[in-house]
Amino acid sequence: MRRELVTFGRRLQHWAATLLVFVSTVTVHGATLPRGTINAPPQAIGNRASIGTNTTLNVLTGGVVGNEFTAELGGVVNISGGVVGEKFTALPGSKVTVSGGTIGERFDSNGAELTVTGGVFGRAFRVYAQPAKISGGSFGFGFNVTGPNAQLEGGDFQLNGAAVTDSALLDFGVNVFSGMLKDGTVFILSAQAGDFLGDAVHGGVKLASAVVPPASATPVTVSTPSSMKGLRQGQTLTLVNGGALSRNFAAVGATLNIAGGDAGEGLEVLNSYVNISGGAVSKYFHAFAGSDVNVTGGIIRGSREVDGFRAYNDSVVNISGGEVGNYFSAEKGSVINVSGGSIGGQFYAQAGSVVNIAGGRLTNSFTALDDSEVHISGGSIGPGFNAAPGSYVTLAGGEFLLNGVAIPAGKFTIQSSDVLTGTLQDGSTFAFVYGSDQLTDVTLMEVPLPARATSPMTLDNSSGPRGLRAGEKLTVVDGGAISGPFTAVDSTLNFAGGVADYGLELVRSQANVSGGAVGGGMLYDSHLSISGGAIGSINAVSNSMVSMSGGALNGRLDAGAGSTINVSGGSVFSGYATSGSVVNFTGGAMEWTFTATGDSRMSISGGTHNSFTVDSGSYLRMTGGQVSSLGSNARTVVEILEGVIDRATFAGKVDISGGSIGLGTQVWSGGVVNATGGTIGSGFRAEDGSIVNFSGANVGANLTANSRSTVNIFAGTVGGRFLANSASKVNISGGLIDADMTASAGSSVTFSGGSIGDRLRVSGGAMTMSGGTLGDGAQVTSPTNTTLGRFKITGGSVGNGFRVQGYFSQPTPTSAPVVGPATVEILGGAFGERFTAGVASIVNISGGIFGESFVAEKGATINLFGRSFAIDGIPMSSLIRDMPFTVSMRDAMLSGVLTDGSPFSFTLASNGSAAERFDPQATLTVTLAVPEPRTLLITALAVVEMVGVFRSQLRYCLQLSN
Repeated sequence: MRRELVTFGRRLQHWAATLLVFVSTVTVHGATLPRGTINAPPQAIGNRASIGTNTTLNVLTGGVVGNEFTAELGGVVNISGGVVGEKFTALPGSKVTVSGGTIGERFDSNGAELTVTGGVFGRAFRVYAQPAKISGGSFGFGFNVTGPNAQLEGGDFQLNGAAVTDSALLDFGVNVFSGMLKDGTVFILSAQAGDFLGDAVHGGVKLASAVVPPASATPVTVSTPSSMKGLRQGQTLTLVNGGALSRNFAAVGATLNIAGGDAGEGLEVLNSYVNISGGAVSKYFHAFAGSDVNVTGGIIRGSREVDGFRAYNDSVVNISGGEVGNYFSAEKGSVINVSGGSIGGQFYAQAGSVVNIAGGRLTNSFTALDDSEVHISGGSIGPGFNAAPGSYVTLAGGEFLLNGVAIPAGKFTIQSSDVLTGTLQDGSTFAFVYGSDQLTDVTLMEVPLPARATSPMTLDNSSGPRGLRAGEKLTVVDGGAISGPFTAVDSTLNFAGGVADYGLELVRSQANVSGGAVGGGMLYDSHLSISGGAIGSINAVSNSMVSMSGGALNGRLDAGAGSTINVSGGSVFSGYATSGSVVNFTGGAMEWTFTATGDSRMSISGGTHNSFTVDSGSYLRMTGGQVSSLGSNARTVVEILEGVIDRATFAGKVDISGGSIGLGTQVWSGGVVNATGGTIGSGFRAEDGSIVNFSGANVGANLTANSRSTVNIFAGTVGGRFLANSASKVNISGGLIDADMTASAGSSVTFSGGSIGDRLRVSGGAMTMSGGTLGDGAQVTSPTNTTLGRFKITGGSVGNGFRVQGYFSQPTPTSAPVVGPATVEILGGAFGERFTAGVASIVNISGGIFGESFVAEKGATINLFGRSFAIDGIPMSSLIRDMPFTVSMRDAMLSGVLTDGSPFSFTLASNGSAAERFDPQATLTVTLAVPEPRTLLITALAVVEMVGVFRSQLRYCLQLSN
């Protein structure tokens, strides 16, 4: 027994240890971690976690801490490895030590005791108010340290290249502070990049001297990932393929050659030479005062305004090749010379900068801000050029045309609808278009130009012209390549093969695409013909035309002001028509969606398409083709004469005279649909505020008229299960409606002609019938005591099995019943067999012809209005005109002539199983009426009598319950 207990105890210990390990590996999110010592790994710390008093978190190699971690009062964090997410916050009374690892952006030590001897930090490192000792680690831009107890430990401290020992006296404005930390990390700090060290006002940061090794003058070549922490005065480093520099690498007074490899994120240089001929420089590249950056190849990355390449005061950047990414910013005092290469979007020439462009490519969105100086004599300029008021921008070239008319050199400001074209000094053409481009007081300078090409050109390589001038003709064949932006002015461009980047601009030109791959671009007063090949997005404006008979347009086809699009073949991914444009689809395929808006006109007569939307004042005419989905919005007109539409949603005016529309058509508020022909599938819905007129179409089952909609049926056919919902109006004067129509509570249905099939349900709604044919099994019911069914019949034919049934409920034997009558008023018409008035029904009859088997069940009220009445052939001579008389006699024959002159005879059998009977508990009244019935008087008398009758019914029901 003792051995068994020992064995069980050991197993219990093993289970507990296993459970402890399992719990420790669980990622904790958004919670305060338990007290004690926590090691990551094995525990993973999720987002929004925190620690407090008597808790220590050790982040080791392989450890993970999520975003928005908080060290609160009494908490201790030691980071020697692993990865820590963004928005790490150390609050007053906490203690943080960093000796390694990678820490994300926005590290904030606000009142904590901080020691940093290593590690890699992202941008926006902030220390405030409490002791902080920094002797190592690397930091992105936005380094902000204040407080008299903050200390930087290292050496070689310099302010604008001069030695400095006391940072408390620094004026950090436009100055640059550099040095080396004790661990060998080279750093550069400048307010221009958002850095800040506390001054005398904010609590100066102390500089603590430490012995740092002298800078080695021996050049270094890096071909593998390097652990070097920066370059100092006189040093040289060459980065080649396979090499990689550490994040936040800094060079001060050095030479950095990047021929390959990866220079990493956060590269900063000061008073240095940087030669980039290959490889990649990642985001957050900053060039400070005295730096010369020469770009002949490679790539400098940038994707957001905050992480692009920035050249600061007294730096020079020469770009003759390679690629500079988005958000390049020339800051105040910098000089940028571009003679080649490519520069991405969102280039900013800031106030006080100088930018000289003699070649290369500006992809898009170049902005010269107030007090900047920009000189352009060559290169390709993409859309989105903005010379802001106060900037000084010159264009050196000639052949300046404003809307096709020559203009002299001098100051120029672009106005509404203007297109300015010209040729730069190097022979590159340009086009500035109002709306896409903004030019204010740009100086046009006439200079000599290269000669134009007088013979047609063929391009089978990548060394083609920088654009096309008036009269020039270029054919691109296999092997040929055009780099955008590329502008053709009054010229001809043919693609039989080859490739072209996005960024074509055609001005008063002709382009023909029969092969190759073309990125796409803009058309102004131009014609583009597509018969083959592949092309990207096209935007046609200002009386341009696109004719497509083949090929594939894989982007968006946009039709702008005054343009025309004709598609007879090929495929288009998506499109957009606006501003009075015209779009015609006679074939081809729309792969995704095409939207017509802004008074545009669109026609579809062929092809197979996915989706079309008609919006905001536009018009669509469909005479053929197949569309998977068609939608229209308010203030639009759609005409459907032929063709196939799988799904449709309408809100404007729609005329349907032919074709086929599939399941589930919806008409929304403001929509007016006139269907004179064609076929519409089942599930048609007239939504709130819509109007639908059917006068010849064939409509499937499950038609629904929803609240405040109006449906008028003049002709055609409607399938079964037609539902008129609350507050809808339905008017039927012709056509054929199949079985199972329902007039729900609150609906109003008028039936004057045509045919309604079997099983009509007037369930709480109001319906009038003056003509037409109604099938068998119609019912008028009151679903509740407040939703009362009403049916008025003045003519037409009603089938067999018509039934009226009100609402009646008596919850307990001693409680008063709840009654909601269903009312039918019959002034004419012909009824089939088996007319039944059920409990809580009121049937007022002053005309009509009735078939056999008329039944009034217990609780029903039948009010007859006629010219004469007789019981078993004996006239009821004592009746007083317009005074209802209650007939209590049963097992007799009641006959007479109704007000409209129709004869009748009802068997008043009391037997509950008789085919024709009047239950003794039913109420029957007869009223002698004038030959021409006064409807209002009869109705008033009937209502008065109804009140008395239902009081009698209620008394009788109470007697039964007792």
